[in-house]
Amino acid sequence: MLLSREKGDACIKLTIDGESIKSSSDLKLLGVTIDDKLNFSIHISNVCNKATKKVSVLVRMRNMIPFQAKLQLYKSIILSNLTYCHVVWHFCSASDNRKLERVQERALRAIFNDRSTNYEALLNKKAKLSSLQNRRLQDILILMYKIKNSLAPLQLCNLFHYQNNSYNLRSDFTVPRFTTTKYGKHSFRYLGPYLWGRVGHEIRSKSNLQAFMRRTLDVSGRCMWLLRMLFIAVFWQSGLCAVPVVVGASGVCTVYYFTV
Repeated sequence: MLLSREKGDACIKLTIDGESIKSSSDLKLLGVTIDDKLNFSIHISNVCNKATKKVSVLVRMRNMIPFQAKLQLYKSIILSNLTYCHVVWHFCSASDNRKLERVQERALRAIFNDRSTNYEALLNKKAKLSSLQNRRLQDILILMYKIKNSLAPLQLCNLFHYQNNSYNLRSDFTVPRFTTTKYGKHSFRYLGPYLWGRVGHEIRSKSNLQAFMRRTLDVSGRCMWLLRMLFIAVFWQSGLCAVPVVVGASGVCTVYYFTV
């Protein structure tokens, strides 16, 4: 597989000991399918197909077992598929993100036998769950806490630059500059310090990981609002304007684009 910023299909020919090595557009590594465009569309399609089959079983059992048992089955069997290594492919396209949310919505409707309540109410009031996008943001914040407190692998900690001084700065990390949106702004190296800087000092200074995790659930909702403002700025600079509508606390929104 060849990774390149060049537009179009890049091609490379390799020959070792007279044997031609075929190039592949994607490969599977530790359960995550990586494609040559790094948009993870193939991986998300595979995840949705796998989870949809399990949701179909849940739909057929919707009148046979109580909703508490169905909810527990969803959390243990289906949700684990939708969130496996999700920090890696967080910067997926909006259409792929909607695919994932639709799978969760269908599962929740089967759990509660509810076809009329909107998705946000199902998440917050009945299931007491976060949207998949909010869950990814929460896990990014948790990972940044581990990096700050040297609880993460050294290779991951070395990706970030610390601001070591006596001042009470907004962030403990330096937010790197970027030259492109796709390979700069849409990267964990940028988003991690950016989100960390939007968390209050009282939360960032928690003494243990469990206390920090309890507080990040509310913070992730505020971070979603900040991210929406970021996306609008990016699209405006590129000649497009993104207008989010029907935005709720769960982070579920519809985005329309028009040229300016």
